[in-house]
Amino acid sequence: MVEVVTGVADYRASEAWDGKPIATIGNARTMVLWADRPFHWHENSTDELFVVLNGRVDMQYRDATGEHRVWMETGDMMVIRQGESHVAHPEGEVRLLIVAHPADKED
Repeated sequence: MVEVVTGVADYRASEAWDGKPIATIGNARTMVLWADRPFHWHENSTDELFVVLNGRVDMQYRDATGEHRVWMETGDMMVIRQGESHVAHPEGEVRLLIVAHPADKED
């Protein structure tokens, strides 16, 4: 069955980093998140595709070579693997599409 999701560009949650589930596709879950303030450093229990739907995000992450930062613009994507340490700092309001695999784990 085809599912059409509308209102994504204007979606606003009652709290920063809240979201709404969109669909489970195979063994991945998708959701739209809204944020207007930084999250906190954390490591996911799943692999995650992080897509900026609108806005701008200062994404910081740590790996074996140290701490890094990349500015993500509308349309940019980042894959964050299970256990990788990261934090997102939105510049104003942002809407994000998150695809997490596997779907049966939640962060």
